[in-house]
Amino acid sequence: MVLPDGLPTVVYVPCVEHVTDPSAVLAEYYLTTDGRRVLHVYSDLDRLQIAHGADQPWFLAPAQSLSKLWPEGVFDDVVLDAPAA
Repeated sequence: MVLPDGLPTVVYVPCVEHVTDPSAVLAEYYLTTDGRRVLHVYSDLDRLQIAHGADQPWFLAPAQSLSKLWPEGVFDDVVLDAPAA
């Protein structure tokens, strides 16, 4: 996965459900109209909650580790501060 330029040091990542074990975190991804899988990341928690709601599960991750967290091909693109879907 190629990370976009300008990512902050850490990002908030929406995930599928609340978990207590960090190894069980499943990032939520979004399908585009052309079939690409996109990972939304946010520069702060307020932006994530505006886009996805206050109850959206999330985790905080070092931006530079995103490409190491998932094998190549899991996501096609990363979008910073995506608006509400």
